[in-house]
Amino acid sequence: MSQTTANLGTTATILSRVVGVTQALVTVASVGTLTRRIFNVSTEPPTIVEADTELVIEDVIFDVPQTDEGWGNSSAGYNFKDRFLCSEEGELEVVYTFTDTSDGSNPVVDTHLILVANVPADS
Repeated sequence: MSQTTANLGTTATILSRVVGVTQALVTVASVGTLTRRIFNVSTEPPTIVEADTELVIEDVIFDVPQTDEGWGNSSAGYNFKDRFLCSEEGELEVVYTFTDTSDGSNPVVDTHLILVANVPADS
C-alpha cells in the first residue's frame, strides 16, 4: 500500500508501478477497464466519497515508464498516474479496479490497487 498526503481542496497525485502475472508492467493494451472508488475511512462506518468512476486508460497507464514529477522510488519509473481532488477531510482509501483485456497475455496480478491519501484539515 502506498501513501501520499494532500491538503483539503487540492489535487492528490498517485504514482505507481502496476505489473501483471508475468511481472511485466501492464500496458494500455493489457487493461480492459479501470475504475476508481474513494472511501473516507476516518468515519465509522466508512463513507463513499466518490462512487465508481471509470478512468480513461490512455490518460493513466503509460507503456513507457515515466520518471518525472517527484518519482524517487527507483530509476525504473512508474506506469500509472492518477489525480483526484481531495474534497473531504480525513483518511481516504482509493481503490483502483483493473480488468485485463481478453487476450490474457499479461493479466493484472491484483485487480485492486489500494492507496491512502491523508487529507489534513486546513489550519
